[in-house]
Amino acid sequence: MFGNINHNTGTHHTYFLDLRTSKLVIFGFNRKPSVGLLNVGEDDEMQITGYKHSRLRSMLCWFCICFTAGLLRLILHWWRHWYLIATHVKCPLEMADKVLIQEHYEGKHNIYYVKAIQEINASLI
Repeated sequence: MFGNINHNTGTHHTYFLDLRTSKLVIFGFNRKPSVGLLNVGEDDEMQITGYKHSRLRSMLCWFCICFTAGLLRLILHWWRHWYLIATHVKCPLEMADKVLIQEHYEGKHNIYYVKAIQEINASLI
């Protein structure tokens, strides 16, 4: 029996249940999480997810935008996190081009922010 376990930390396990020995064998551990938490346990707890650009997803997205005569682009402009999910793939935060910040305010409201990553070096200052 096969299955997947996804944790809120971004780690991913694939498991195999050996029916003869009734043991659970876990493999495929992702050591670099694509998800992080900010302000853990506070009212304004935020989840941050890393994304990098995907040419294939972008081409498919723009094909659908042309097919819908721009209506899809208008919708994706209003909900920028949908556009991010449509044109990017999840990746470890260290490799991310953009991040999706999900603010869970008091557990009642979800607010989404899409931000580009900017690398700042001491030599630039």
